[in-house]
Amino acid sequence: MQSDDSSSKSFAERDPRFARLAESTLRLRTGAVSPEVLDQAKAAIAHSSEYPWEIVVGLILDDPVDPSDLFNRGLQLQREDVERDPSAVPSAVAAPVAPKPQNVSALREARPVANPGVRPAPAAAASGGAPRGPVRKKKASPMKVFLAILIVKGTFYLIAAGLFLTMLILMREEFPITDIYEAPGRISEWFKGVFGGG
Repeated sequence: MQSDDSSSKSFAERDPRFARLAESTLRLRTGAVSPEVLDQAKAAIAHSSEYPWEIVVGLILDDPVDPSDLFNRGLQLQREDVERDPSAVPSAVAAPVAPKPQNVSALREARPVANPGVRPAPAAAASGGAPRGPVRKKKASPMKVFLAILIVKGTFYLIAAGLFLTMLILMREEFPITDIYEAPGRISEWFKGVFGGG
């Protein structure tokens, strides 16, 4: 059985979208994208309800770059990725790859992705679909933080004061000759002597 000639071609050779996406991702991973272009891409994402991957890819590919430098950076990055310990690879990179189709006809019959990289609609996310993105924690207001610290410290000092008073009462009961009221008197005398109270 002769293999179909198209099966030996890479995705980038069969579909130009893959080539554009791969090059734009390579430029991002190697740091070959200028901050201005990144800002434009972020602005495009912020003004769209779905991920505008074609606009982002176009912005990145329109940014001039030295091809030989990009190629060398890409090779270095690929080598680092290949030589890296699998346990150190981030989960997004180390995610299992979908099984390859057994033959070309299965690849042709596979349902094409209409718009890869599109965020799901809010209804899809609410119904158990993929999350829209990282969940950002809201910062607590300074007043709430202050009150929380006050409550924690106040509780700690109340417990410490209660233990101290309990210890003094036990000392008075166990050792009747101990004058527990002597210490506050001495402390007040010391303050008067230091600060000149009358």
